[in-house]
Amino acid sequence: MPLVSFCLAEDKAGKWQLAFDREALHLRVEFIRFGSTPVSKGWMSVEDFLAWTPRNPLHRQALDCFLGFLAKAIADESPAS
Repeated sequence: MPLVSFCLAEDKAGKWQLAFDREALHLRVEFIRFGSTPVSKGWMSVEDFLAWTPRNPLHRQALDCFLGFLAKAIADESPAS
């Protein structure tokens, strides 16, 4: 089964994306540089992504988007009070 991906942030250099492998139940974050061949294992765990201090504004945007995505998913699945 193919990966399900979600773009977290993008500019002219490349994009940060969230990728989910449904069969392996594996969630990862990766930066894909436009105009170059994707690097095998050029991804990081969600834990590593959250632990890094953002290196630039695009990385900050990707982190903010991921945190918003996560917060919304949790809120949408929480039972009504």
